[in-house]
Amino acid sequence: MKTISVHRYSDLKKWQWLRVISTIKKQVKEIAGEDCYVGIGRKYRQDKAYGWQIAARIYLQRKRKRVTAKKRIPPSFHVRLQRNDGGYDTIKIRSDVESAFNQTGRRIALLNATTGYLVRWIDENNFRRWGFITVAHIFDDTQIRSVSIQISNSVRVDCQVRAVSGAQSGIDAAILEIRQQQGGGHPETALHSAGLITNTNPPKISTLTTPQIQSLSLSRSNGCTYPPVRKFNFECENEQFPYGVPLGRRTLQNCIVVRQENADVFKVGTSGSLWTINGFPACMQVGGRPNNYDVGLGQSFHFIAPWIKSALRAISIKLVRAF
Repeated sequence: MKTISVHRYSDLKKWQWLRVISTIKKQVKEIAGEDCYVGIGRKYRQDKAYGWQIAARIYLQRKRKRVTAKKRIPPSFHVRLQRNDGGYDTIKIRSDVESAFNQTGRRIALLNATTGYLVRWIDENNFRRWGFITVAHIFDDTQIRSVSIQISNSVRVDCQVRAVSGAQSGIDAAILEIRQQQGGGHPETALHSAGLITNTNPPKISTLTTPQIQSLSLSRSNGCTYPPVRKFNFECENEQFPYGVPLGRRTLQNCIVVRQENADVFKVGTSGSLWTINGFPACMQVGGRPNNYDVGLGQSFHFIAPWIKSALRAISIKLVRAF
């Protein structure tokens, strides 16, 4: 039986990666006594990329510092994989161990949500409506359905939760419809005051497609995140999650990982932030890695968009502002 070392994600097909990852997860369970999820990407040592070959990145709920030799994750995994001719090869891939991503939405008595996406839709009664898109996980385990969003230094907008993605959807998104404001102010007046719109029918903004996002992340393109205070640059990681990323109640699909040199860029309270890649709207932040919160997890907005239209039962909908 031949042993083949895997160096690039393209060395195997997706069904082969699914087989490899499934086997690795079983081995980790036997060794460490706990469940994990697996990404395929660069190996890191002391927060610096270590070698150019990819690794099976093992995400545990808490990265272990000192363990006995018996419970130590091996430096590489060997997985038997069937070939098309019926024979078998042994696939060898390096390993890496990381702390699992955390949800980075913030729940407080009166929810304050972060958002970077403004949408406009025509409902089934032909009424024009406006809303923001943020993460769903801040609404898990709470009955609160009124949200206040700070969209400028002087303007805060009152919203009502219109829809929250379910646990089986593979999506972490919620729609916040802008309602009549305190004092009777119209939603469009608040948006005008904040400088988010200049008329009631702004042009549609296009986002990168999910395949474009995956391609750009594999080539480690640069981008920006726009949390509430200021923007930060980041570099995309060439990490793939064939089985998705378990995060809270949901296993999220079509996610990418990005890295920033400063701590706390992707901290709790920044979920829902807009990410751009090469200047184009691409993802919504859904999580961060708890070590220093210098590594973020984002989900393709292009992947989220069909759920938004379906949840609203909208005749038409368009993204009109990414901020």
